[in-house]
Amino acid sequence: MADLSNVPVIDIHDDNFEEMWPSVVLALRTSTLVALDLELSGLGNRKMLTAKSIDDRYSALREVARTRSVLSVGISCFKQQPSNDLQVTFFVQTYNITLLCSEDYVVEPSSVQFLVDHGFDFNKQYSLGVSYYRGNDRAGDTKLRTVRQLISELILSRVPIAFHNGMVDLIYLYHSFYAELPSKLSTFLADLSEVFPAGIYDTKYITEFSARLQASFLEYAFRKCQRDNAFSASKEENYVHLQFPSYPSSFQNVKHKYIGLPGFKSVWTSEEKRKHASSICQVFAAHGWCPSLRKCQKSHNIDLILDCEEERRGKKRRRKRQKGQAASMEAERHTDDCDQSDANSADVDMESSHVLSKCTKSQKDGEFHNANEAVKQIHSSSVHNKDTLPSSKQDSPSSLTASHLEGGTPLSQSQSNSGGHRAGFDAFMTGFVLAKYVVQYGNTLHTDEVYKIGNFGMDSFANKLPLSGKDIPLQVTKSSFAKTSKNHQQKMELLQKHKESTT
Repeated sequence: MADLSNVPVIDIHDDNFEEMWPSVVLALRTSTLVALDLELSGLGNRKMLTAKSIDDRYSALREVARTRSVLSVGISCFKQQPSNDLQVTFFVQTYNITLLCSEDYVVEPSSVQFLVDHGFDFNKQYSLGVSYYRGNDRAGDTKLRTVRQLISELILSRVPIAFHNGMVDLIYLYHSFYAELPSKLSTFLADLSEVFPAGIYDTKYITEFSARLQASFLEYAFRKCQRDNAFSASKEENYVHLQFPSYPSSFQNVKHKYIGLPGFKSVWTSEEKRKHASSICQVFAAHGWCPSLRKCQKSHNIDLILDCEEERRGKKRRRKRQKGQAASMEAERHTDDCDQSDANSADVDMESSHVLSKCTKSQKDGEFHNANEAVKQIHSSSVHNKDTLPSSKQDSPSSLTASHLEGGTPLSQSQSNSGGHRAGFDAFMTGFVLAKYVVQYGNTLHTDEVYKIGNFGMDSFANKLPLSGKDIPLQVTKSSFAKTSKNHQQKMELLQKHKESTT
């Protein structure tokens, strides 16, 4: 099932929180990795999010997290399964938890508009949101089943966690469900390094710094990885295979998200290419958002964006191939010149002497340094040209360059975010992107064994958070000049006692 079609997301709210608790806790404790996503009531002054000083950014976000709230949290648990030689299989359970902060908080109009446009149900949030409070623990609360305790279970599982552009989410997660935020960034980073010792993986960082995709927003990265994963499976290369629980039809809390890949046309006419390319909203294609979302007449369809991108790459490949063919023909012509000799002579030594003399002349023109280099370059040109001529399997990427509504529905902007399950589905997308990168960048696996993510050879990607406007990521590590906070130390002691009492 490399070409995913339906993803089940369990809707958790105040009426079923107790009922779903055992399932979520078991999923957290047995996961290979857990992906998270938070929906927020606001981000404060947007200019401060891109302040030159990282410490200033943290200070601003700290104040924002203390006055805003988390509206929903998405949790997607990926558990690696034994599988065959080509596929790396994960059993996936995804949850969307609707929340309601019990304290006063700021709701920003721009955030409300964004969430409403993407299907968030505020009526449901106010009527069925699971209550929580911010900051440090309160007396007696550690014995209750709360979202705070659920995050504590995640921390105690010591499992790697994944975010997409996770700096803001980590600040909110810490203050909303863990403890009061420390005043200094260095202290916060030291705390995080101990809270999540198995590593924090940011898929936006990997997308930008390693995969170097054309864009790095989550929906784009997910769809690109999904398409590439299906293509790898078709070529009998390593790919991600997912398994989901089989929920009974009577189970009312599950909603399925359709994400099937569309059918594809193998050829576009020149007119179709121009028409489709000109219909794309370039702002959305680059950033994943559009300031004129409600009024924009351009397309925000991710598949169409990827199709046009593939078409552009196809043109570049064809031009490169043509240049390679031209260079090969020129090299062959030069070889013929160098091999020219008396037609009636069969003397090999005479022929070699002739080649050497011709290539010595070429050296004066700056073409080759000696006969061996001439032969080497000629051979290299012909081999390169051969490799760039696609086989039937290598031609198949071009069949993925023009999606058409023939066998499925594309992941449109409205469709992918509808239904009020944005946090849960975003968490799933984040987890899938990381799983795809595990297969792409990780070590070769004996997939009949179960691994911790660190054993995949992904350590070089851990604990690096991308920062807008910065060329290097923020390292989540304990500096030799910074200590962990007192709130964190007290919290970890409580968690350790809780763990000992339950084992």
